[in-house]
Amino acid sequence: MGPVARRRRAGHRAGAPYARLRSSLRPRLEAARGLCDLSAYADPEQLAATAATFTHGLVAQALFAPGRFPMEAQVTLLEGFLAFLATS
Repeated sequence: MGPVARRRRAGHRAGAPYARLRSSLRPRLEAARGLCDLSAYADPEQLAATAATFTHGLVAQALFAPGRFPMEAQVTLLEGFLAFLATS
């Protein structure tokens, strides 16, 4: 296996946890859509990617700027994000 193939394979493995996270979110988003908690037009695949990206970014912000993102601020941001999803 050449160096490019090895890098691609390593990158694929590194992304596996994120793929599992998105996969675990999709059925929950589909259920929420079925209960009309999300728009009937909502794309669970896209929403799973958006939610994973949001939470990953929030964790990074809290890690590197804990004074700016204490738990209360994180909860407020999460509540706003969830409200946005419900109206999208």
